[in-house]
Amino acid sequence: MTRVFMRDLSQSRRRPAKLMAAACLIALETLLVLEALLRALPARLRPSGRTSSEWSAPYGVPHPAWGSWHRPDACATETADCFQARYCANSFGMRDKPRRLAGAVPRVAFLGDSYLEGLGVDDGETMTRLLEDVWWQGRIEALNLGVRNIGTTQEWLIYRELARKFRPDLVVLLFDNTTDPLDNSWWFRRDHRPLAGTRPYLLKDAAGRFELVHRENSQAQLARQAGRERRMSWLLPLVRRSMVLRALTAVHSRGNSARMLVRGLGPFGAYATRPDRDWELSWETTEEALARLKEDVERDGSKLLVIQLPDHFQVDPQAAAEIAARPGYDILHPNRRLREMTRRLGISYLSLYEPFMRHRDRQRPAQPGFNLPCDPHWAPLGHRVAAEALADVLPRMLGKRLVR
Repeated sequence: MTRVFMRDLSQSRRRPAKLMAAACLIALETLLVLEALLRALPARLRPSGRTSSEWSAPYGVPHPAWGSWHRPDACATETADCFQARYCANSFGMRDKPRRLAGAVPRVAFLGDSYLEGLGVDDGETMTRLLEDVWWQGRIEALNLGVRNIGTTQEWLIYRELARKFRPDLVVLLFDNTTDPLDNSWWFRRDHRPLAGTRPYLLKDAAGRFELVHRENSQAQLARQAGRERRMSWLLPLVRRSMVLRALTAVHSRGNSARMLVRGLGPFGAYATRPDRDWELSWETTEEALARLKEDVERDGSKLLVIQLPDHFQVDPQAAAEIAARPGYDILHPNRRLREMTRRLGISYLSLYEPFMRHRDRQRPAQPGFNLPCDPHWAPLGHRVAAEALADVLPRMLGKRLVR
C-alpha cells in the first residue's frame, strides 16, 4: 500500500513538469511557425519595428565638452532591421570628408542631431554631402557636425568648442520638433533616460537664471547596465534577427505612442498648444541655448540660420490627422513657436515643412519615402529633398549665385 502511494505521489509530482515541458514545446513550435510565416511575406508587408543595431567596430565615444562624439579617423557599419549604413569620421571626429581648419572657399557649418549626422544612410547620401558634391560642386563647403542623441544646448557647445575653429561664413542649426526640446531637458533624461550618458544641460535656478551643469551617471548605474549587457550578450544576436520580435516591437511602439498621445507625454508634448510645466521649461531652455549660440556666432563675425525640419508625424498623413484630432493639439504648433522664438532673438529662420509637403503631395512617395521603414530618421529621399530645398537658399545668404 505504501509502495503504491509513493508511486502515485512520484507520478503526480512529475505530471506538472511534463505539462510544463509540453507547453514550452508548443510555444516554441508556434514561434517557429510565426517566424517562418513572417519571413515568407513580401518585404513591404514584413514587420517594421526596430529592435536594435549591430556595429562592425567601435564608433561612438564620450566627449568631455558636449557628451558624445565619433571616434576620430574611424569607420563602422551599423546594421539594423531595415538598413545597413557605413559611417566614417574624419580626424576631427566629424562624420564628414577630411577637412582642414583653413578653407579656400566659403563654408557652411551645419549643427544638428542624428538627422543631420545621417543615421541609417551611407556617407555619400547625407544632405551635407549632396549639397557640397552634387549641388555646389565643391564651390561651397558643407561641414557636417551632427551627432546622435544631442539637443540645442550640446549643439551650441559643439560650435563653441569645434565648429568656430573652421571660421564658417554661415552657421546652420537644424531643429527637430520632437527630439531637440526633450534632449535639452534634464527632467526628460532624469525621468526617461537615466543612463543617457554624461551630458551638459542648461538648468534654471530659483532666481530664473540658467547655468551650464554637467550631469553624470553614478558608477552603480553604469555597473548595473554593463552587467545586464554582459548577461544578454549571447541572446542579442538571435533576437535582433527575429521577425516575431520585430512584430512585437512594432505593436508595442504603436500602443506606447497612442498612450503618450492621449496623455501628452514624450514627443507629443511638442504639439500641445498649452504645454505642461516640463514642456514649457523645455522650450525656455531651447530659447536660452539659441540665444547663447547666436551671441557666439555673431561675435565671430558669422551669421546664424535656424532650419526647422518636418518631423515624421507631420509628413505622415495618418499620424498628422490623429494628432490634429486631439483637443488642445496643433500639428504646426512647434513651427509657430520656433518661428516666434527666432523672431524675438533676431535669428534668421527657415522651415522645410513646405518643401517636404509639396514633394509628398506631388510624388506620393512609397516606402521608404522620407523616413526609414523601421525608424523615423530620413531615408536617402529625405536627405535629397532637404538638399534640393537648400541648394539655392544658402548660397544667397552668402551672397553667392551658383550657376549649374
